[in-house]
Amino acid sequence: MPMKTKHKAARPRLVAAVLFSCLLCGTAWAETDTVTVQYLPLQEAADLVQSQLSSEGRVAQLPSRRVLVIRDDAAHIRQAKEILKRLDVALPQLTIRVDMVRQSGDSDTQRGMTLSGGWVELKAVTPPQRSDSVQLTAGMQARQQEDVRRFSLRVASGKHGHIEVGEVRTARPEVRHTLEHYGVRKGPDLALEPITAGFDVRATLLDDTHVRLHIRPWFRRMERKSDIQAKTEILLGLGSTSAPSRPPGNSAPMRANINPALSAKKHYIWVADAETEVVVKLGDTVELAAVRDAARAFSQTLLSSGFNRSAQTLRFGIRVDRAR
Repeated sequence: MPMKTKHKAARPRLVAAVLFSCLLCGTAWAETDTVTVQYLPLQEAADLVQSQLSSEGRVAQLPSRRVLVIRDDAAHIRQAKEILKRLDVALPQLTIRVDMVRQSGDSDTQRGMTLSGGWVELKAVTPPQRSDSVQLTAGMQARQQEDVRRFSLRVASGKHGHIEVGEVRTARPEVRHTLEHYGVRKGPDLALEPITAGFDVRATLLDDTHVRLHIRPWFRRMERKSDIQAKTEILLGLGSTSAPSRPPGNSAPMRANINPALSAKKHYIWVADAETEVVVKLGDTVELAAVRDAARAFSQTLLSSGFNRSAQTLRFGIRVDRAR
């Protein structure tokens, strides 16, 4: 009996030793490696790497160096690094030329393919070479020529290019109605607050010859808030030339040193129901017209500073090329 008790007492120690040795064996295969992330957002890269690791694999971020620290077995680490190498590449750079055309009437805008948001794709046009064409450069350019404003952007594939057209004139009733519809509150000071309009254009490369164009209109309102900072100062009476030795009195005059400051905050109102998309070929110019619904209301507001009649429509001529 004593011997049997001794074996029972030794059994838990044996199980603990086996588990400890298994734990050591489980960590023995693990390796640690690092990889530098060049283009992807660090969190996206970490999620991508984690998806390729085993259930025991771990990844840690080092934001200051844009480095991921990976711990797993060699096979899973190699697999994670291979997929990261394929996807962590620079996005293709594109140049986008946008011609914003103010057109009287819409007699020819009914011919074309209907798009979302009240837009119509008129036709694809390859314009002839013109001596006064604007060279595409980084950033944005705008040029006024008759009733055409030209904008040139350089963006990465899938990224929005931002175009601000100008200030909205709120004198016309249809313009005020549109702004109120999109949340700009009605009030006597509406005409005094600067409201601008514009649109974002995004070109996403689909293959070697086609891109998807996405147009997203917006209004922007500047809200100005006064921030008055006051500092109390005590002015001590130090006597006068007639009584220079007179000590300060029990009461002293006080004044507030006020420093008013105006801060402006930008509020973007995205006109979601006037967004639209179209697929075009690289190097071709596509013409879009705002003819109905939200697109027409947006165009009337956008063109409010240049026209007094409501029979105007907005047309875009958009061309996308690969950046050189």
